[in-house]
Amino acid sequence: KQIYFFFSESTKDLDGAAKRLRELRNKHSDLRIRPVLLVEEFEAFARPTETLAAAVRELKYAVGQDFGLQIYDQEGLALAKKLKLDKLPAYAVVDQQHASVAYGTRADLEELLKCAE
Repeated sequence: KQIYFFFSESTKDLDGAAKRLRELRNKHSDLRIRPVLLVEEFEAFARPTETLAAAVRELKYAVGQDFGLQIYDQEGLALAKKLKLDKLPAYAVVDQQHASVAYGTRADLEELLKCAE
């Protein structure tokens, strides 16, 4: 299974969300996490905040490898549009038939995985 994690540079409690993803992956070792950065302001990357840098480091642990964060993620952006995401952060489990989406840093990710079964 794969869970998409959609976030922006201004997502509140990004570090906490990344830690929750890591905990989820620790419980489900076969789970793949696909972070998708949806950039709101490209100028923000001229001087990334320590908060964003810390969250990206935490996401690296959650994913289990260096995931090569893309500032322009064409595939991720297309999926966000298809899912009509209207809030961030958002989590999605997608298969060929349907998608299950949850919003917010306190989303019930275990329930999201169950819904996607």
